[in-house]
Amino acid sequence: MAREWSSYQQAVFEHIERSDRHLVVEAKPGSGKTTTSVEGVNRIPPEKRVLMCAFNKKIQQELEERVRPGITVRTFNSIGHHAVLRARGRVGVNSSRQRDLVRDVLPDKRLIGTAPYGDVLKIVELAMARLAETDEDFHYIMAEYDCYPTLESYVESYIKWSREVLRRSLLPSPEISFNDQIYIAAKEKLSGAKFDYV
Repeated sequence: MAREWSSYQQAVFEHIERSDRHLVVEAKPGSGKTTTSVEGVNRIPPEKRVLMCAFNKKIQQELEERVRPGITVRTFNSIGHHAVLRARGRVGVNSSRQRDLVRDVLPDKRLIGTAPYGDVLKIVELAMARLAETDEDFHYIMAEYDCYPTLESYVESYIKWSREVLRRSLLPSPEISFNDQIYIAAKEKLSGAKFDYV
């Protein structure tokens, strides 16, 4: 029995089949976004190179089971990692690299393990995700994610230390962190494999 698609889903399929423009689909959880995405990519002609992105490995594996053969499914980190590999050669992933960089940047090693250490680590991770650059970006992160220092005098230090960790994250290194995989690729505008549809 053929599946009944909603008018919204039909509109997505028509866009995929007839347009070369970007499409953003916003919908509530459980509304069928994944099912619609899978059906949409399965309608793309088989001679086209298709990349489907997943947030994590579990979702990647689920999508791989649901799409037709020939469609590439990767996590965002995998996409970034491959781009960094192409640009820099072989690099390992070190899950503690960000923590190590924050430790190295803090001028007073007594701060390690204290609130400032944790706050700066959190700011760095969020700054990477948001590609933060301006002081305004850093103030927004500190306010929005509750990592403003209790002492006003530390605000500029938090920003300075975070910027230095971000700068060091971009330096060539035999190891990168999990977050670096996407951050380096985005900041350096690295490209990976070429696809007709993403």
